[in-house]
Amino acid sequence: MFSDRRLGPGARALLLAAGIVFATWQLPALAQSADPSGRIATVTDAAGNLSFAPAGSDDWAAAALNRPITTGDRLWVDNGGRAELHAGSTAIRLGSGTAVTVLNLDDSATQVKLTQGTLQLRVRALPPDQPVEVDTPNLAFVPSEPGDYRLDVAPDGTSTVVTMHHGTAVVYGDNHSLVMRRGDQIRFDGSDLAQDGSASNPPMDAFDQWALARDAREDGSPSARYVPREMTGSAELDSYGDWQEDPGYGAVWFPRVVAADWAPYSTGHWAWVAPWGWSWCDDAPWGFAPFHYGRWARVGERWGWMPGPVAARPVYAPALVGFIGGGGWNASIQIGNGPGVAWYPLGPREAYRPVYGASPTYITRINNVTVNNVTINHNVHNTYINRDVPGAITAMPARAFVQGQRVPPGARNVAWRDLPRGEANGAPPLAPVKASLAGPAPARPAPAAAM
Repeated sequence: MFSDRRLGPGARALLLAAGIVFATWQLPALAQSADPSGRIATVTDAAGNLSFAPAGSDDWAAAALNRPITTGDRLWVDNGGRAELHAGSTAIRLGSGTAVTVLNLDDSATQVKLTQGTLQLRVRALPPDQPVEVDTPNLAFVPSEPGDYRLDVAPDGTSTVVTMHHGTAVVYGDNHSLVMRRGDQIRFDGSDLAQDGSASNPPMDAFDQWALARDAREDGSPSARYVPREMTGSAELDSYGDWQEDPGYGAVWFPRVVAADWAPYSTGHWAWVAPWGWSWCDDAPWGFAPFHYGRWARVGERWGWMPGPVAARPVYAPALVGFIGGGGWNASIQIGNGPGVAWYPLGPREAYRPVYGASPTYITRINNVTVNNVTINHNVHNTYINRDVPGAITAMPARAFVQGQRVPPGARNVAWRDLPRGEANGAPPLAPVKASLAGPAPARPAPAAAM
């Protein structure tokens, strides 16, 4: 799709002098044959130290809110901490001293491995084609219906306590299975469901009370009237913004507290997340759903977010922006004394065209955004209404971009008239480096549970 042969000698020299590698999109992470998953998880709440190791890496770093979490990622909650992840409407809450690995997260399954610690699982919906499973050293736990479940694994992995707050589930051992129901609590030793104590209606502790409060917050979410609950991160919208009906765009969400000169995709950093490639990680506590689904537009004097149809299954996108560069990528954007990268948010009725491998069906699904009964057609020529909005374009040095550094102050002192012309790209063809995987978070030693 892109080739460095299209670069002029001067542009290529600028990249190489800055230590930037120009990719031709033959990287293994982008060479998948099947469509990428439309579902992903993210960190929606954390207290204390939360560490993660991206898929395929043994390097650990601090995990920030809104970090995309997918198959192969590992997480560790230090003693005294806690964290919450959402994969669509399913909440996975982790207690003190907890180690988990995401074994499988795609359109057909959610499967995590709990090595030690405490995991609370809130399954809000359980379609027959999307099973949920939690594996421990002792068993496999598979909910049979929506519910509220808790698993506690001993630090040495010798036992698992399963607590059923609501719902029904099947527990599988090596050669046996057992149905558990609301109110049950059983401790299992070994790997063949050997029981060592049981109880009914166990008392709730502080971790349970925290999870219960988070559930109640989601149950009463006003945003559920405007976005599907399967849109990862959408429950965070309620505390930080408001919905209004606009005659041109329909339902629009407006963030309450942003800087006067704020624009979408301007406060955060870029990370390399396989198989999608360059993915936006926003700094705002509400900054997941509005940057991976829907579209942004200037409504009056404010930026507003249009989420798309409530009834459609949402499809995750790494970033719904247009990168400036033209059809063959023009590396002549200058930021300071070196090459730069510039982008702006896609507007309503503008199609997103991924650079990673995807089928026509997938591209149709990811562009299923209807604004006041006008549906995006991915074959249309985008008008890019936002690139001429003052302050909409964000730019940063290419070296800082690939190293996962946060967008620096003053990154939007750039205008469309001063940049190369051409059709927007789906992502800059820049190869990731080691720092691209974890972003700006400082490195951390591997937890003992991961060794």
